[in-house]
Amino acid sequence: MPAAIFDITIEQGALYERIFTWEDIDSMPIDMTNWTARMQIRPTIYDELVLVDLSTENGGIFLNYGGVSGTVRLVIHTRETNEFYWSMGVYDLEVYDLNFECFRLLKGKIKIDPQVTRVPWMRTVILDNALEDDSSDFEVIV
Repeated sequence: MPAAIFDITIEQGALYERIFTWEDIDSMPIDMTNWTARMQIRPTIYDELVLVDLSTENGGIFLNYGGVSGTVRLVIHTRETNEFYWSMGVYDLEVYDLNFECFRLLKGKIKIDPQVTRVPWMRTVILDNALEDDSSDFEVIV
């Protein structure tokens, strides 16, 4: 089955969450126990730059969310969307079964809806959190 085309708008500076159910041809939810998933956002399909990388490993994707078979939860936290200074991209969402077979569930375009209200403390919290994590180099742009 080909990936469903689903375009996404993400609000800059706000929590992005999408929950949906993957069903088979008989409208039965697919049990994804012990499966993995990955979603990447890039500027263009063939671009090497990954703008966002969500996975079951990094907590950006939850399969059988809430204990319900077939339920998928995608989440990008405010601290991440607050730093989205790009405007468009493309994505796809793949799930991998226990035999490492890949199923592309969704694909489409991403649009960022720019934030108008800027909360001064938000940048401070993000910076403070970054300073606590000395395991990586970073650049602060103010």
